[in-house]
Amino acid sequence: MVTMKQQGFSLIELIVTIIILGVLAVVVAPRFSSSESYQEHSYRAQVISLIRAMQLRAMQQTNDICHLVEVSEDQILGSIENKPSCNNVNNLSITVPTEENVSFSLDGGAGVIRFNTLGVPQADCFGGCDIAVSGIDTLTIRIESQGYIHAI
Repeated sequence: MVTMKQQGFSLIELIVTIIILGVLAVVVAPRFSSSESYQEHSYRAQVISLIRAMQLRAMQQTNDICHLVEVSEDQILGSIENKPSCNNVNNLSITVPTEENVSFSLDGGAGVIRFNTLGVPQADCFGGCDIAVSGIDTLTIRIESQGYIHAI
C-alpha cells in the first residue's frame, strides 16, 4: 500500500503565524498613522536645505565671511552679519511652534556656524559638527570639516 505524504501547514502553525502578525500590526501600525513620527524627518530636510543655501551664498559672495547659521533650541536662522562689505539678502529661518515637541542643538547646545568662501564651516563648527533634531526620535545632521552636509 502506498501512503501519500501531506504537504502544507498544520492548524497550529497557521494560528501561531496569525497571532504573531496581529501583535506586529498592533505595535507597528500606530507609528504609521501618527504624523508626529515624521516631524523630525521634515525638520531635518528643511535644516539641511537652509544650511546648504547659506553655504552656497558664502561661496558665491566671496568678499568676506558674512554668512552664518545660528542654532538655538527652537530655531535655525540663516543670516548675514552686519558688516559694511556684506550685501543685504533675505534671512532664512526655521522656527518650531511651541505645540510641537521638536528641538535643535549644535553639538549639544546652541551655536553659530559660519562658512568661508570655499564653503568650509568655521566658528563653532570648525573641524565639523553635528546638529541634532530631537523629538520622538533624534535625527542627526553632520557637517564635515570639508563642508559636506548630510543626514546620518
